[in-house]
Amino acid sequence: MSRTRDVQVRTQDFVTTCVSRKSGNPKIMTHSGGLAQPDARAAGHLLAVLDERDNGTLVRVVCDLAAANRYSAASDGVRYDRVLAWVVTRIAEIIIEPLEWGPQEPAEYKVGFRTLDGHAVDFADAPPAVQCVVRAVTAELADDSDSVGTALEDADHASASLRADILLEALALLDRLLDARLRHATAE
Repeated sequence: MSRTRDVQVRTQDFVTTCVSRKSGNPKIMTHSGGLAQPDARAAGHLLAVLDERDNGTLVRVVCDLAAANRYSAASDGVRYDRVLAWVVTRIAEIIIEPLEWGPQEPAEYKVGFRTLDGHAVDFADAPPAVQCVVRAVTAELADDSDSVGTALEDADHASASLRADILLEALALLDRLLDARLRHATAE
């Protein structure tokens, strides 16, 4: 018997619902005014494909999105820059969410890298795709829209292969954060 849990995160304009599936990994959909937005639907689809471990489909869809003309939307209204911005915003929201229950003081965030065994890794040694995602998320955490825009614009002007890597890294990070949040919620 499969157990399903719904976790809702209230944001400014929408509600994000994460539903665990047989694998225990979350699935995500975002609603605005009751209708899922194209970039949210696309990101949700990519997270579902990542969850299903269908790497061939994931790489094909991400590469198609990354290779598309940067300023024109596909027939379904999906654009690379908007999908990446949506994913970056969700990452920051998930990081901030547990902190919002504490004292309401100005927060300062420090993002660091560690190996699985806990050793610190120099940010300069991280792959360019990871550096781009971290810069965008850190700027989002600082509520610095200019820096977020710069980081996302840098991603948008990268080569198609780097754009694909950036989106894949962001999706993987969001997936890991959603898994961790779901594990934490079910442990309580």
